[in-house]
Amino acid sequence: MFLRFFTVLLSLLALSACVLQSEKPLFSEADGVAALQPLGTTFVPFNLVDGQWQAEKDRASFASVGKHYEVKGDDGKTTSVLFVPLGQNSWLMQASEDGKNAAYLIARRDGKALLLQALFCEDLKKDAASTKRLRFDRDDCFVPADFKLAEFKALASNAPPAKMKLEAAE
Repeated sequence: MFLRFFTVLLSLLALSACVLQSEKPLFSEADGVAALQPLGTTFVPFNLVDGQWQAEKDRASFASVGKHYEVKGDDGKTTSVLFVPLGQNSWLMQASEDGKNAAYLIARRDGKALLLQALFCEDLKKDAASTKRLRFDRDDCFVPADFKLAEFKALASNAPPAKMKLEAAE
């Protein structure tokens, strides 16, 4: 019932399949901002397929709780999503679920949409600067507990183009 798109996204993040992660969330509630406030809390998810944005049928709903958001999955589990400012209209998106690693991606506002850029381990392995501070374990990659926001900004500058987006529902 909940949207396939977001379930896939949360699976990537919560299960941390080949995306940048940490053993515990690096950022706290105090670091977060209400990045979605100007856009609303309900979104139409899109995937980039053969160079064209294709909308999913379902909707993504984010419940604002303090300075973070909560998203409930089909399984009833809640994922906490925290947006940490990187610059004007760009954020580090930290997704965490109790008992699992936190995962990270880059979110950039483009009009009424939020473009999502995943930090895939495969791409990070190719960047010599990244390999110095990240720990690679087979297909997974981890930031150390002392990884700073400035280091995430550097990774964001080299992130691949967005292949997912959330567009504000009218």
